[in-house]
Amino acid sequence: MSRGGQFSRSDAGMKPKAVGLVGDGTNGSQVRIHKVINRKLTDAAGKGGRGVLEVVRVELDHMNGVNLATALHRIARRCVENEAEHSASSQQAIKEVLAHPAFPALLAA
Repeated sequence: MSRGGQFSRSDAGMKPKAVGLVGDGTNGSQVRIHKVINRKLTDAAGKGGRGVLEVVRVELDHMNGVNLATALHRIARRCVENEAEHSASSQQAIKEVLAHPAFPALLAA
């Protein structure tokens, strides 16, 4: 278990369910929750990969496949943007993402 008592999904060895597909039993409140999480992820991307990973740390147990893909995409995009600006800042951004405790949990989800 990582700091803050988060990541219970990966600690328990559970895999994410495909949510939001036709006939999967998803109700409207779950869809709203996933939309809110996606908005948090896109807003946090302005703070870089670490910002996105902080949202992942808090929301991982409630994230669906779209949320997971959004998180990975936003992290990768920020690292590439840094690479275009300056290679040293890109390498630092990559190191920070790899060192963040939520990153392995995101990949495992």
